[in-house]
Formats: sequence, structure tokens, C-alpha cells
Amino acid sequence: MSELNSSLALEKEAYVKKLKRNLDRWRELVLFLRSVLLWKKKAYPWILIAVTTGVFFEIAYYELSVVTIVSLVLLFLTLTDFLAPIVWSTIIKEEWTASKQKELEDICKMLASVTLSAKVYYASLLEVKATRPNLYYPVTLATFCLLAWIGNSVNNLFITYLLVLTAVMLPGMLHLGIIQQYTKIFTKDGDLLKHLKSKIQ
Repeated sequence: MSELNSSLALEKEAYVKKLKRNLDRWRELVLFLRSVLLWKKKAYPWILIAVTTGVFFEIAYYELSVVTIVSLVLLFLTLTDFLAPIVWSTIIKEEWTASKQKELEDICKMLASVTLSAKVYYASLLEVKATRPNLYYPVTLATFCLLAWIGNSVNNLFITYLLVLTAVMLPGMLHLGIIQQYTKIFTKDGDLLKHLKSKIQ
């Protein structure tokens, strides 16, 4: 177990260094995006909702095909990769400080942790598949059948909208403890009922 932890720590350290090199051109923009996703200003969650809703409204209004959407997304990413660092460095003239460097390192560590957690989860899933196939296959098949039924019953664009909206809102909700607050309510016996009663009164 200790060998696994040390190898994961070494892999995380290497990944953090690689991320820092890759994000060097983007560092000011990355810090700005972090502040938006973590709702550092009161207007940011509303801006995220408005932008996400606006994009999906345009897709629905013009009834864009999947190929067109993928092409536009790739075009946007290519232009952003080329222009954003240049434009951002022109607009922002602030000096790069030690606190900003630490914030960037924290972002890289968080991204490395998420990536390694996904790898560990995938490895655990493969281990369950190998050691407990009687559990793995029924759960997997039931999950996929449920997802197929939901996908067939609900508009796919609406599902995608909800998933994207959740993805952009989740960091801010976690940062401010909103998710944790409601998780505590649902996990403690009687707390949900008390909470609902207090809201009604």
C-alpha cells in the first residue's frame, strides 16, 4: 500500500510540473477562470448560467447538427488557443506575484488529483470486473439500460444542457459549501424533516 501511495505521489508531482509548463502561457487566464468558477464575485454564477443558457438557446434555435456543433467547438478552441493568451496579456498588465504563482500551483495540484483519482477509480472498476463479475455485470447493464431509457425519454439537448450547467456550477457550489450543507441534511436522521419545517415556519 505504501509503495502504491509513493508511486501515486511521484506521478502526481510529475503531472503537476507538466501542467505548470503547459499552462505557462495561460496562467493569468487560468486564474481568472478559477475565480469565475469559484464564484469569487456575486455576479459570476449568474454570468455562468446566462452564457451556458445562451449557447444552448442558439443551438436549439438554429437546430445545429452534431457535426456543425463539433466543428464550431473545435474552431472556438483553436482560436482560443491561439488568440486568448495574446489578447489577455495585452489587456492585463499586472505583475506576476508569488501569491499568483502559489494559486497556479494549487490549481495544477487539484487537476493532478482529479486525474489520478479518475485513474484509481478506473483501476478499481477493472479490479471489481475481474474479481466480482456477478456484481459488475448486472450493475453495469442496469445502469446502461437506465441511461438509454432516460436518453430516449428526455430531449438530448436538454440533458446535455443540464450536464454542462452542472459541470460549470459545481466548483462554485463545492467551494462555498452549498453541496456539503445539503448533503448533511440528507444524511442525518430527521434533519431533512426539521429543515423543511423550519423553511415553512
